[in-house]
Amino acid sequence: MRKIISMILILTMGAALLAGCGGSSQGTGTAGGAATASSVSTADPAADNPVAAEVPEGSYVIYVLDEESGDPIEDAVVQFCSDTLCQTGKSDATGKAVFESDPGNYTAHVLKAPEGYDVGSEEFDLTPEVRSVEIKLKKADDTAADGDEATDEGTSYTKTSASWDFPKTGFTLTLPADFKDCKGQLMATDYGELELGSGVVWASLGYIGRTDEELKSAEEEIMSLDFEGDPEGVAQKQADISNEYYSVGVIPFLFVAGLKDGIELDAAMDPYFGEDEVAATGELGKAGSFSFYYIAMNPDVVAAPYKDANSEEMLAEYRSLTERADEIAAAITVKEPDIPEVPVKIGDVLTFETTDLDGNPVNSEDLFAGHKVTMINVWGTWCTHCIIELPDLEELSHELEEKGCQLVGLCDDALGGDEAILNEAKQILEENGVTYTNIVQTEDLRQTLQLSAFPTTYFVDSEGKVLTLPVVGRDIDQYRARIDEALAIVG
Repeated sequence: MRKIISMILILTMGAALLAGCGGSSQGTGTAGGAATASSVSTADPAADNPVAAEVPEGSYVIYVLDEESGDPIEDAVVQFCSDTLCQTGKSDATGKAVFESDPGNYTAHVLKAPEGYDVGSEEFDLTPEVRSVEIKLKKADDTAADGDEATDEGTSYTKTSASWDFPKTGFTLTLPADFKDCKGQLMATDYGELELGSGVVWASLGYIGRTDEELKSAEEEIMSLDFEGDPEGVAQKQADISNEYYSVGVIPFLFVAGLKDGIELDAAMDPYFGEDEVAATGELGKAGSFSFYYIAMNPDVVAAPYKDANSEEMLAEYRSLTERADEIAAAITVKEPDIPEVPVKIGDVLTFETTDLDGNPVNSEDLFAGHKVTMINVWGTWCTHCIIELPDLEELSHELEEKGCQLVGLCDDALGGDEAILNEAKQILEENGVTYTNIVQTEDLRQTLQLSAFPTTYFVDSEGKVLTLPVVGRDIDQYRARIDEALAIVG
């Protein structure tokens, strides 16, 4: 369970604070600190809103508009998220919320709509190329029950019900009505495949030992920050507030696993759970080629930091949730998971011709020859997580040399030989002490790999044959494990 818990923390530390007891926040980032690759929104704000063309240098802009009239909506609380941090701001009188941030890929959505509007269900991608987007809100349904909030099913909730959709893992869940009375907060995370192509999908329900009052206080503290002032300072303050909020831990009380035909539950659980960590398992049903199971956590096996950080009252409530696993499981309806196709499969052979960052020709046949295994780390100059891991990769490159292997960097945004990007890439590598070979992305290779996140790392043999599943996100321990797995294959 420790590996999955660490992933929960990656997805939640610095992420959106939950919106109350019984709430849900589904992780939108990719695992292990990956930066999501762009999926450009079809919205074209500049077409209908001339203000949308005014994007300040180094900024991203979200416009919140009335869906019917196109008029700007003021005081909508908008979240702007990377994989490690979410910033929150309000739209002004022109419907505009401006976020200053390093170039990269981000997501944006409306966290709280002004009175009279629904929150809306759509989340938008922003990239260095598309730095503004419109979010259009519908007028609220006047027939909504008193006390209910306009919500986005699956990423938010109402105080009277919590119906969540898990498309990546393949099920829906409606919690018992009395869950609204929880003193602490609930979080749902839809992981899908932790390892691409594994045929195993995961989701978790977790508990946060924070009261509604503590949640409200943290949200108000974030909203009181001066978003127009010092952006870096504000971002750090937001991170500090969020880190403090989550310092009690997100403690899972139930997991759901979907297993492709032929995969046994024990085998799927083995890398993640110790025998004493699981209180019970049970079948949920079958959809398509997947069989589904629930895994209830043992409340007596809670890591010491969580025990120390949570009050006895909160730990007792957590225990009560674990004891209701059967009741929760009975409210689950399974469906086929939405699994993206893995474009590069084990056994495929990568072939290409390119150059290194200095313009020297490189072909894959010569590059891979003479090395038992080549680790190809695909990165970008805009990707913070890619840059953070460079010193560790340099150290790993020397370990690989001793094993008859090598590490090669593939700079994705150097495609086309842009001189400015090449110079930036070389400067980044020099600043981080990188000496291993780095090559330039090609259009054909990019189409072959069809990356969904950065960094993504592949492992091939001396002929370029893919040996293992790729590692998505920065994870030095996982790299070493994949190298050992690849070496065992080549013998």
